[in-house]
Amino acid sequence: YAVIEATARLVAAGANWSKARFSYQEYFERMDKQAERFGQPVAALLGSIEAQIQLGLPSIGGKDSMSGTFEELTVPP
Repeated sequence: YAVIEATARLVAAGANWSKARFSYQEYFERMDKQAERFGQPVAALLGSIEAQIQLGLPSIGGKDSMSGTFEELTVPP
């Protein structure tokens, strides 16, 4: 959803959407030993790939951070 929304915002601003390139800046909470949390980055990755395929546009890079924590606190996405 975020990839489509970002592309729509480019169009609304008058940009040529077909020249867009994506750079993902993911930030996920600490996974710890809670298996259900591992689904968040997997779902984000699969969704972004599907959007890229449907739009025919590439990703040129990105950064991920799996350390969504501060000391012992888990920082939610």
